[in-house]
Amino acid sequence: MAILRTFSNEIEAEMAMSALEAAGIQSAMTRDDCGGIQPAMGLTGGIQVIVDDENIEAATEVLDAPAEEPSDEFVGRPDGDLED
Repeated sequence: MAILRTFSNEIEAEMAMSALEAAGIQSAMTRDDCGGIQPAMGLTGGIQVIVDDENIEAATEVLDAPAEEPSDEFVGRPDGDLED
């Protein structure tokens, strides 16, 4: 396993992991906060997202890719109705 990126908070790390999962790359999160007992300790070292060594290049490409522009198309129920 290799550290792919270090993030300052859990939300950013979770977003990166979601992008990796969508690309079919397994990842994990690690931090040094005494198992959640001392959350402030995580601020000093950040939160690391780790991947298998053989996936480091592909994972880097996924996270470095520019974000897609949002579509103007409504994505919802097939009939376009918001009510159930």
